Amino acid sequence: MASGDFSLYLRDLETLEDTEMTLAQVNYAEHRMQQQWHDLVIAEQTGQPEEVLEQMFSVYMLLVEEFNACRDKHLHQRQSWCDSRAARRSQAMIRPTSLPSEQAASHFPLSNLYTWIGA
Repeated sequence: MASGDFSLYLRDLETLEDTEMTLAQVNYAEHRMQQQWHDLVIAEQTGQPEEVLEQMFSVYMLLVEEFNACRDKHLHQRQSWCDSRAARRSQAMIRPTSLPSEQAASHFPLSNLYTWIGA
């Protein structure tokens, strides 16, 4: 990532909040972060100038932020999906089966109620 790309990168990171995050995107962000760290280690081992290493480290830190944002967004979306699914499931379990009024009247005749309470 060239130094001029930082502003574009930061703008893209801000728009993550508005997008749906898939697990593949999270894995890709993690891969980019790990690759940048690997490249930084190799650059340090080959004796690259300090300013190059600092720039590479800055890019690495941006990729760490991107990965964390992607992961957090994905986990939040997954939790929201699980919560909504659980809510739908619990509503279905407590919703009584409704009988048509004619069936309800024949199913629970009032005469039985009067007999039971001794009227």
